[in-house]
Amino acid sequence: MIPSFTTFIPVNAVVGGDSSPVTIAVTATLSVLVVLLIILAAVIIKEVNKTIIDWQMIEFVFYSKFASVRRREKKKPLTTDYEISGATNNSYIKDVNEPEGFSKNAEETEEEDEALYTNLEKPVSILIADLEKYMRDCESSNSRKLEQQFKLLNGDRQFASHVGDKEQNKTKNRFKNMIAYDHSRVVLDIIDGDPDSDYYNANYVKNIESEVAFIASQGPNKASVGDFWRMVWRENVCNIVMLTNLIEDGKDRCIQYWPPTVGATKRFGEIKLQLESDEQFGDYNIRELQVKLGENVRTVTNWHFKTWPDKDVPDQPSPLIEFARRIKTYQKTAPGHLLVHCSAGVGRTGTFIALYTLMDVIETDTKIDIYGYVERMRQDRIKMVQTEIQYKFLHECMLEIFLTGNTKIPVKNMESFDLQAEKENLKRQFKVLAKLDKRSTSPHAATPEESEKSRYPKIVPVDKRRPFLQTPGKTSNSNYINACFVTSYRKKDAFIATQSPLPNTVEDFWRLVYDWKCPLIVMLNQLDPRDKTCCKYWPENVSSRFGNMTVMLKEEKNVGIYVQRQFELIDAFNQEPRFVHHMQLNSWDERNQQDLTILIHDMEKIQQDYSMVAPAVIHCMMSTIFAINY
Repeated sequence: MIPSFTTFIPVNAVVGGDSSPVTIAVTATLSVLVVLLIILAAVIIKEVNKTIIDWQMIEFVFYSKFASVRRREKKKPLTTDYEISGATNNSYIKDVNEPEGFSKNAEETEEEDEALYTNLEKPVSILIADLEKYMRDCESSNSRKLEQQFKLLNGDRQFASHVGDKEQNKTKNRFKNMIAYDHSRVVLDIIDGDPDSDYYNANYVKNIESEVAFIASQGPNKASVGDFWRMVWRENVCNIVMLTNLIEDGKDRCIQYWPPTVGATKRFGEIKLQLESDEQFGDYNIRELQVKLGENVRTVTNWHFKTWPDKDVPDQPSPLIEFARRIKTYQKTAPGHLLVHCSAGVGRTGTFIALYTLMDVIETDTKIDIYGYVERMRQDRIKMVQTEIQYKFLHECMLEIFLTGNTKIPVKNMESFDLQAEKENLKRQFKVLAKLDKRSTSPHAATPEESEKSRYPKIVPVDKRRPFLQTPGKTSNSNYINACFVTSYRKKDAFIATQSPLPNTVEDFWRLVYDWKCPLIVMLNQLDPRDKTCCKYWPENVSSRFGNMTVMLKEEKNVGIYVQRQFELIDAFNQEPRFVHHMQLNSWDERNQQDLTILIHDMEKIQQDYSMVAPAVIHCMMSTIFAINY
């Protein structure tokens, strides 16, 4: 049906401000004729190809043009409640479960924003050799370069989504404004004679060579999980990249589409699944699934990245980069496309696909066009790389890939690794780490009150990674301590790294241990009687009180390279005791790796023997010299 329009010509919109009736009549007549001609052209096009024209978008374009005249007249922002009969701006429909990065922001239509962004030229390719300087310029205090680039990207629905908009398919979509485009959607086989059974909310996405390499998909819901597995089977998918957790912020983001435990089975329609393995790493899980349809059996791997917050980005690029590299080694020989999904299948999904694609450009080319590739992805699926923070994070990932390269060493090569020959290369890598450190922010640690709690002003925790203190202190109720979470190879936030307590932070140290139920403390420095800041933070005899925290020594013994102690810890406001193991290394010798190996082995054994789950506290004078992966 051809949409209706309300023509609005303000009197003072006439050139020269002439408000005579004749001028107004002529202008109005011409405007109506222009509109009728455009509608006639649209009708002809619609008859030629009915699947391409999106009449809601035509209405939106016409209304926007007339509204812009009104806005210049009245100097008021355009309301999101459109006056056109039947017109709907899907970008502003609020769902009960808003997708990641969703923002109802009508102010983007204001004249000042138009002036700021519509006159900008699209960014061009960046010389990879200049990427570090480019990012410094982008991150300078007065720069809005990346923000402006992101605003230039078309965030509206650009192509028709008639199939996904059908009433019969609405329950298969998680979000009303995130529908698969018709021209690039993954078309399933029709089952049971139902013409609507060919729909799943997923699109093919091209790589940098304009070849289809990915399937970008929403996370399956109850109505579509069977179709999800039909898509996996039909497209011969071997690797599924999952970037969302099942529940985030108390909302259902993705239904569990695999069996609950290793060895268990689950059926979705004609497809039967068995979970063969579920291997846990610090930031992700790798699950091997046996997928069976009739007598045919395949293996599908689920790569589940668990530390990407909804509407946000990971704490740092390196875990995601390592994750993508690992997937590449498996996907190289896979017969089907790489399937990537989050919840809506646009924000985190688009960011990961861009990272996965552009990291090859960094390693093989001389120029990179990050903006251009994001723009191209949005031709395949709506709102790929959905938020400005995701767009900026993508740039940070590219810079880190450029600066660090691939530093992984296969375990089988470690015995033949020549430390002397690699000395200069290792020095270079260490300098790169220093550059990356400067990009982290610690504003809380710089406040006057908290700066006195740091042994070294330049060695402070990144705000995103610091543990907050919760129990009240006697000397201070501040939630700050110079400490940060550290992820191990196998476990997220396995450790809390901190400095050796100062005289004014001993109570905070024990508050940290108590609040986070830390069952183990590993002390890597020795007490220096010449250094008054290096204090003994445990009892001389049976018990000592540090502010509101009471510490009781239960056992102490020397086991060779370290002293082992057991403490009982009680908070004055909560009489529930905590039992804590303490390991103090007798001496630190960087040339003696054997002692450190023994310490790590014994530490791991204690954690296993006592079924320790909470993070272990590791400290030295600076909180920076101990790194563990196991």
